[in-house]
Amino acid sequence: MRSVAIDPVDDPAWRAFLDRSPAASIFHHPAWLKLLREQYGYDFHGCCVKDDGGTIVAGLPIARISSRLTGARLVSLPFSDICPP
Repeated sequence: MRSVAIDPVDDPAWRAFLDRSPAASIFHHPAWLKLLREQYGYDFHGCCVKDDGGTIVAGLPIARISSRLTGARLVSLPFSDICPP
């Protein structure tokens, strides 16, 4: 097992992982992440664990957010009602 960072919007491995995961929701979907990226300028990364065969077995999408009011920070799925890892 190893940890990696991927682009959850453009990496097909992220979508394949979601298709296998019963806990995945619409808020994990690349289309939702792309919408947030385009509308708010958030930079998303998928913090993932891959098995020895290179398949994602766990993942969490993280947005890098920078605001004059609150500063720079990492947020797991902003504007999502509920979203387990």
